[in-house]
Parts: sequence; C-alpha cells; structure tokens
Amino acid sequence: MSQNNEDWIIEKQEWLESLEAFQDAHGTVRTSELLRALQNQALKTGVALEEATLNTPYRNTIPVQRLQP
Repeated sequence: MSQNNEDWIIEKQEWLESLEAFQDAHGTVRTSELLRALQNQALKTGVALEEATLNTPYRNTIPVQRLQP
C-alpha cells in the first residue's frame, strides 16, 4: 500500500471520528444540517455526487432492468 493511500485511510478515519463526535455533541438534526451544507458546498465547487445518499435513508431495491422508462 502506498504512503499516499495510507495517509488517505487515516485522514478519512479522522473525519469519520470527528463527524461521530459532532453528532454526539450536537444531535442528529444539527448533523443533518452540517452534512447538507457540506453537500451543497461540494456541488457549488463542482464536486459531482453520484448518489443522493444524504436525501433519504431508503435504497431502491428494484433492479434497473425492471424500472419503467
């Protein structure tokens, strides 16, 4: 594993731990607000988000082949 990849794994874990601490301190409503603000900032700066994971806790289980056009 390259040093760059190891650094990324550590950095990502630190962000996840920070998010968990934020949620413990401020609750789920504020955490949702923070995540929405981060998502909006990412979109504003041109970062494409392939999944709308922040919009709903539900996942579409219908295979793409079965969806109506």
